[in-house]
Amino acid sequence: MSLISLVENKNIDGTINKQNKYGDTDLIIASRNEHIEIIKLLLNVETINVNLQNNYKNTALHWASKKNYIEIIKLLLEHKTINVNIQNNYENTALICASNSKNIEVVKLLLNVEMINVNLQNNSKNTALICASDKGNIEIIKLLLSKGASTISVNSNYSKDINDVLTNWKTYLPRWNRFKTYRYYPKEFKEIAIQWLLICKRKNFVSKDIRLLMIEYFAESWKLN
Repeated sequence: MSLISLVENKNIDGTINKQNKYGDTDLIIASRNEHIEIIKLLLNVETINVNLQNNYKNTALHWASKKNYIEIIKLLLEHKTINVNIQNNYENTALICASNSKNIEVVKLLLNVEMINVNLQNNSKNTALICASDKGNIEIIKLLLSKGASTISVNSNYSKDINDVLTNWKTYLPRWNRFKTYRYYPKEFKEIAIQWLLICKRKNFVSKDIRLLMIEYFAESWKLN
């Protein structure tokens, strides 16, 4: 009998949380492979545990967040027992996974959950904000900051840079006429600029003029004041 038939006939109730040798449940497998109709059926079974973790401590929500499966995220977040703060083997939450994968819409959905903890750290002492900075994603940085993400972290190098950018950006601005060419960079340069700004501006292998250019571009794009 197929999984769909089992669910429809309510014959899966006793085995719905069964895990294979990798620790995956049917829900985790369906979420990883974007089987939306199966997920809908599974979530209708009263005894389902949506928070079960596999051998790598990933949940269905982790996989959907990594892969940017918006419809699956919505379905999982509607379940009354969902826990959005579960951490996997690397201590990544679903929010950290989404920030690391630059999945803006997933981040928006997760931030709407009242119990979300935006400041949890993974085993590298990185928060979702630091991961977003690492990837150069300005939109996610702004979303996280709007939800109270802390710029003070155990990862002191990153937190120093983020605070520096947010409070002292004007001190870095070169004279306006020095770098007019930044206007002609492709859109993708914005991500490169913020990434290098927050990670590499303290490193000597990036020239001072290039760092100043990136800082100016970032400040102009974000319209800080």
